[in-house]
Amino acid sequence: MLIGILAGLATCALWGLTFIAPRVVDPFSTWDLTVARYGYSVWCPCCSCCIRAFAPAVLASVFG
Repeated sequence: MLIGILAGLATCALWGLTFIAPRVVDPFSTWDLTVARYGYSVWCPCCSCCIRAFAPAVLASVFG
């Protein structure tokens, strides 16, 4: 239960950064931040699939 509450609080805090970040990193526009955020959201899963421990086939054999 505690882990779920902490995860929810962290999610809310990170969601709030969407509105604060454009003010903090003044030289970058909102468009730059959006492209970086979506690029990061694509790059991390692709890289994690390259690591054998996180490959979908390995995870399926462990959890499936």
